[in-house]
Amino acid sequence: MDAQTDAFVDFISYAQNFEDVMLWRALKHVGTGRYVDIGAQDPTIDSVSLAFYERGWRGVHVEPNPDYASRLRAARPDETVIEAAISPAGGSISFFEIADTGLSTGVAAIAEAHRHEGFASRRIEVPAMTLSRVLERFEGTEVHWLKIDVEGMEGDVIASWAPSTVRPWIVVVESTRPGLPDPTGRPWENALLGHGYELVYRDGLNHFYLSHDHLDLKHHFDVPPNVFDYFKLSGRASSRLCHHVVQEAEAERANLLGRIASLETRLREATRLAEDAEARQAATRRQLEQGKAWLDEARQQLQSIHASRSWRMTGPLRGATAGLHRLRHGARAWARLAPGSRPHRVGLRMIQALSRWLLHHPRQHDMAVRLLDRVPAARALLHRFTRSHEAAGSMMWRLPGPAGLSPRARQIHLWMKS
Repeated sequence: MDAQTDAFVDFISYAQNFEDVMLWRALKHVGTGRYVDIGAQDPTIDSVSLAFYERGWRGVHVEPNPDYASRLRAARPDETVIEAAISPAGGSISFFEIADTGLSTGVAAIAEAHRHEGFASRRIEVPAMTLSRVLERFEGTEVHWLKIDVEGMEGDVIASWAPSTVRPWIVVVESTRPGLPDPTGRPWENALLGHGYELVYRDGLNHFYLSHDHLDLKHHFDVPPNVFDYFKLSGRASSRLCHHVVQEAEAERANLLGRIASLETRLREATRLAEDAEARQAATRRQLEQGKAWLDEARQQLQSIHASRSWRMTGPLRGATAGLHRLRHGARAWARLAPGSRPHRVGLRMIQALSRWLLHHPRQHDMAVRLLDRVPAARALLHRFTRSHEAAGSMMWRLPGPAGLSPRARQIHLWMKS
């Protein structure tokens, strides 16, 4: 990027018709310069001076509209704002204020034409002064550009410019009828040319005049603004060229605001959940600490009991009590012969062994049968053992079936099952 291109880096155009781009192209080598803006209007919208102001330039604004003059003072506190009209007679003039537009004028016929188009106007008296008095402020210094945009009063402004040593390098004059593309015929042009200026550029709205002292800048006006000027649109100009920029910016802004609102909602919800979790965690910690305290207290009490004299003295008694409990439990088991108990298992093994032996000794078997017939309680006990064992599904012992037995053994088997 060369020096010429670098001078346009981050240059944002605020003007209505790229007037600031053309002026900057010719004057970017100056560094910090000065300007006079006659009919300055808003400090941002359609402003020719704002791009220069952002680069350290300073100047004088002349604006008879009280509202716009107030805005200029607020936005440019380090610049001079003259709340007056420019007129050859000085004193004061009638001014027709059309609020929130750039159509306010000191020409009654133009105000009436705007009224027929639906624009209401308010007639006020404003002070007036000559352009020469404004330029006197710059005696001994340079004014690099002068812009005149006064809605039909251009002739009065130039007529109030007496010969002066202060000669702005470039003069820009709006040259169409207010709000229309029709040229005015420039009845004031000869007077301006007589001050030593040459017409060098037309942009359809304005005429650009270059001082004879600075005709070396004339080549900067050979072509209109283009891609090689590397400027950006601010989106603040009233020109329709900027409408899409404004619309896209507003849509993006609305989208961002919506996303911000959504994120803020999610953040609030996340914060609430985090606070709830922290509260639950704190409650759990308190419960845990309380439980630990209770456990420590119980341990201390238990240790105190175990260390007490009474605990040591009652030790034998506790041992005897436990032994009696086990003895009582064992006695009950032997008395009840509960299935699965040790007495039941021992008795079952004995009966199994005896049964197997009797099956192979018929004589002794007969004696056992006669004995069981004489002692019904013993026979009932035998059946009780065998039934409970079979109900439990044990595979330890079952009476053999009749298959494969001798006739005498089958008779004994049937008797045992009866």
